[in-house]
Amino acid sequence: MMSVNIQDPEALRRIVTEIVTISNKVLNLRASFALKVTHFVLNVEVRDNPSQPQYSDAVKNCQYQCILELHRLAMAWSDELVNVFEELEAKINNIVSSPKSTGRPSLGYAAFLFIIVQRAKSINEDLRIERLQRMLLPVKEAWEDPEVIQACADFGSFCRYLGFGQLPEFLSSRHFDKIEDWASQELDPEGQQIQADILQRNDNNPMRITKSMIIASFERLKSSSSMFATSRTLWVNLMPTFLSNLLKMNSHAQAFMNMEQWSALPPEMQQVIQRILQDRFWQSGISNETRDDFFARVSGSKQSYEGFASSVRGSVRQIRETAYNILVWLSRFKDDFYGIDNLPDALSEALYANARYMSSHHFSVLLNMSRHLIDGCPAHLRRRFLTPVLSKLFTQIDHKLQEEWDVVYRRTAQEAAGAELGDEMRTESILRQLTYSSIMLLYSLLDPQRREIDNPSREEGHASNHPDAKMNQFILTSPAILEPIFALLNSALRIRDTRTVTRTVDIIRIILPKFREPSPAHDFLCSEVLRSAILSFHEPFFVDSQRDLLKLISEIIRFDGTIPQQIILSLTGLEMDREKANRAIAAIRSEANEKRAKGFVWELLSSIRGVSIHEMGKIQLATPKKKKAKREFMNTDGDDIEIKRGGSPALEGVGDMFG
Repeated sequence: MMSVNIQDPEALRRIVTEIVTISNKVLNLRASFALKVTHFVLNVEVRDNPSQPQYSDAVKNCQYQCILELHRLAMAWSDELVNVFEELEAKINNIVSSPKSTGRPSLGYAAFLFIIVQRAKSINEDLRIERLQRMLLPVKEAWEDPEVIQACADFGSFCRYLGFGQLPEFLSSRHFDKIEDWASQELDPEGQQIQADILQRNDNNPMRITKSMIIASFERLKSSSSMFATSRTLWVNLMPTFLSNLLKMNSHAQAFMNMEQWSALPPEMQQVIQRILQDRFWQSGISNETRDDFFARVSGSKQSYEGFASSVRGSVRQIRETAYNILVWLSRFKDDFYGIDNLPDALSEALYANARYMSSHHFSVLLNMSRHLIDGCPAHLRRRFLTPVLSKLFTQIDHKLQEEWDVVYRRTAQEAAGAELGDEMRTESILRQLTYSSIMLLYSLLDPQRREIDNPSREEGHASNHPDAKMNQFILTSPAILEPIFALLNSALRIRDTRTVTRTVDIIRIILPKFREPSPAHDFLCSEVLRSAILSFHEPFFVDSQRDLLKLISEIIRFDGTIPQQIILSLTGLEMDREKANRAIAAIRSEANEKRAKGFVWELLSSIRGVSIHEMGKIQLATPKKKKAKREFMNTDGDDIEIKRGGSPALEGVGDMFG
């Protein structure tokens, strides 16, 4: 057996590079070499030393790379490896059971054996299914553990399951609230024990084995293959044992970010919890240290107060992101997943009920996962499955963006001396990316030229002419989805990000022709959206977006002849010359050339465009408005639906333009 105990991270990196190089070569050579490389990788013994964090991280990376190479070999040479399966299984059992193998990734070895059995063509099909069922049995047993079932029952049980039962008391007794630099304060033995318990509990979470085995079951398999069909059948039978509790556990993990869960704690402890939830991250061009220096600093603080906080938030983050990963794989089952009774409401509640409380970075991860779920839904199940999912998703996006941008606007207005500009720049950069990604998701769904991810004509047993085959058509005829979408578009016109405003204008121009007939939706576009466009056009912050805003304003004026005219004539500065304004509006409505129409709008609004910030007053937060009577948004089913606005900062005096 090859033994490595030099405690040199660089040497370990060279070993990993050698393994990958040899593995790449062997994939193109004779099968006998595959067996040799497999034995070589299995015989690499790297002894960990937790007292040296950087070396320990290198050990874990080496183990991870070894597992990846074993999986690649199993996928390429399963027919050859199955001939020595018993030998490999015995070898792996010895490795896992050896006292020296502490921390070795046993789940990766189990997945390696699974891949061999699943993909070897020489195995009898009945024997294959029997073996695979036996290999997946630990997944079922892990979720049926009474402790896991209890952990899913409520938020308190979830925290105790993760080892957070005494967290508030520990944080208080160690005076986390009184220490400025957590990275400089070392944990005492009790703190290290609690931290080790948290990490151990996270390793034993049933999501880890579920993720490992489901990836092994489907990675690099075409959905049309017989191997995919076999694995799909096995997992469809397994889903009822874990899907409900997986959603509950994800829901609790997201609720962990909601400070209302910690309202019973004293104010100083609530501030500690908020600080624990703040990620450390590095960003190119903004961070004042190199990437290597950042990771060295993080690695070197593992046994400090900051390292303890990282272990807490890291364990919760891994639950969320592992759940997302599993759900994406399950979405490949099409009807067997999307057709599950009561799943749409349960899934949308688990994913989005507390989404707004997550950081912009973590919300972006959720957004990417949501894109996979949305794109994977078969056309004939869209109305049933995607209606609650999209409705809650875009509602949370709107709330999240408004809240986060309000913070940015307040911070900009206050111009606090001595502020951590690097942290603020990183936060705003991530927020801008989340904002644009959210609008791009909406654009991709409403784009008339959208190429469907799954061609309906190829869906099993369903015609390509299904009413919901086109995603944009489905969304534009779904009032429950349109309400939060319209609210989001209206808010997005007021966000100080040029890319976002440009794409938002594109989306509104796409949907305008769909609402020519009089309706509450038509009125909203011609009044509220027009107001937001004019407000943004007025402000110096949107100078780079004025061309797009002019395009939108001119199009709305040409779209409707009554409501826009009333809105524009109410503007302060235009009421003294109504005749001139009416002539300009008439010229815009009759002008077919878009460029000339924008010129008329420019002239029409010239008296209010870019009014000095000193003349208009200081930046203020919008004052809360009284709730208006609930009104119908789009009457297709006869239900009353309300559109809510607000949350965007306004300029004192600008709102008075609308009377």
